[in-house]
Amino acid sequence: MPSNPTIRNWLETTKHSGMALGLQNTCAILSYLELDFDNTQIIHVAGSNGKGTLCSIIAAGLCLSNQSNVLFSSPHLCRVEERIRLDGRPISKKMFDEGLYQLRDAAEKLSVNPTFFEITFLLAMIITAKIMPKFLILETGLGGRLDATRCAPADLCILDRKSTRLNSSHT
Repeated sequence: MPSNPTIRNWLETTKHSGMALGLQNTCAILSYLELDFDNTQIIHVAGSNGKGTLCSIIAAGLCLSNQSNVLFSSPHLCRVEERIRLDGRPISKKMFDEGLYQLRDAAEKLSVNPTFFEITFLLAMIITAKIMPKFLILETGLGGRLDATRCAPADLCILDRKSTRLNSSHT
C-alpha cells in the first residue's frame, strides 16, 4: 500500500529542523495525547555502544517467547517504518500514516514543532497505546538525558556501562 504523500511531506520537512535537545515538546505532546500504557511494560535502553543490539536481542527473545512487543530504534536502513517494529516486523505504511495524522493534529493544537526523531518516537508511543503489546522496548537516541525517549514512563531502564567506564578512564 502506498503511503500518503501529504502527511509524509510534513514528516520530511521536520528533517530540516535538526536535533533539539530537551523534553518540553515531546512531554507536552505525550501528555496531550493521554495515552494508556497500563498493560504494557516499557523497557528503556540507554548508553553509547550496543544499545541497538541489546534492544534487538530483547525484542527477539520476547518474540521467541510469544510475548507481543513493539521495538522503537533508530536510525532506519531502508524505510522509516523500520524504526517501529511490531513483533520483529516493521509496522505498515498505513499504520504509520494514521499515527502521523494524529501526531500532526496534536502538534498543531499545541503550536509545537517536533523534530523528526521526536515524531518517530511519539509515533511508537501512539502505536503502542493502540496495539497494547505486553512490552515496549525503547532505544535512546543521541540526546542522552535530554533525549525525547526520557518522556516515556519506563518500568525498567538499562544503561550501557561501557560508556561510563570509558569516560572514567580518561579523567
